[in-house]
Amino acid sequence: MTLIRLRWAEVLRRLKRGIPFLEPFHGIPSCELSVSPNENEIIFKIKAWDDIRTLKSRGKIQISSDKNIKEIHLRCSEKDLYGPFYELCSGIADAIQIYKKKPTTAIKESLARFEKILQKRKSPAKEVIIGLIGELYFFNELIKKRNATLVFKYWSGINSEEHDFTCPNDDYEIKTTLKETREHKISSLNQLLPKYKRNLYLVSYLLTSGSGSKSFSLNDLLNNIKNARGGDEIVAKTLSKIEVFAGNITDSPDMEVRYLLRRKPCCYLVDAQFPKIIKTTLKTNSHRINDVNYNILLEGYAEETGFNVYKNRIKYI
Repeated sequence: MTLIRLRWAEVLRRLKRGIPFLEPFHGIPSCELSVSPNENEIIFKIKAWDDIRTLKSRGKIQISSDKNIKEIHLRCSEKDLYGPFYELCSGIADAIQIYKKKPTTAIKESLARFEKILQKRKSPAKEVIIGLIGELYFFNELIKKRNATLVFKYWSGINSEEHDFTCPNDDYEIKTTLKETREHKISSLNQLLPKYKRNLYLVSYLLTSGSGSKSFSLNDLLNNIKNARGGDEIVAKTLSKIEVFAGNITDSPDMEVRYLLRRKPCCYLVDAQFPKIIKTTLKTNSHRINDVNYNILLEGYAEETGFNVYKNRIKYI
């Protein structure tokens, strides 16, 4: 048995017109898609009753039911997910109408597939997660004695700026690794280029998987910020920005992975002696080199001094 479904391209064409419409999914029980472009929401209605208490709303997909009119509703308010959501609804309708599955079973199975698709589509790479943990750890260090709203203004890395933190007098580039040695990846010619008349410091964190009272997760770091004054709004903005630049992490298992500092953190002034590649270190035809990627090895490079500088900078930024 085959049921005719409207193609997503046609749904998208109607969405762009900005006119609300209903699209029936013919079959038994009947289903329909209610599209309200101006309200930024798509609602999928299943004209059947089932106990959905075992189902949970997931991320941008909200699930509810109305026992009086015997309907189950799925809502999506994220425009970027309208396409995948339409495919999700089509799959649920097929499972209910063609394969005669219970609505709860059809929704649960379809949501599982939907989440796998989204994870492949938007899940950040491991090195992005580790880099984010380093920036949030530094953020947490700063808010111990400072207003979180003020520190959030310092955090320029969240906007994909040149350096991660732009503080009143100095800039800070945060580097975090799971390697056993203090080796960090530099991804551009300008990443270790100080701005005019400003000092640039590189902060180095070495992490390892761990547990216990001194361990922390990405979720812990976000919760610490959330508990600070104005923290709720900061965390909401942070997650929103991260989703734009790195991908959705809210439902990711990476949120709960626990880490320990493998060694003391270090902070280095990026001066003329610091190992780096910038335009001025390239002797010939440097104007023809657009970008570089390289690793710097800081193992044994003024480590004890680096820790003392770190403590001092955290205190006096």
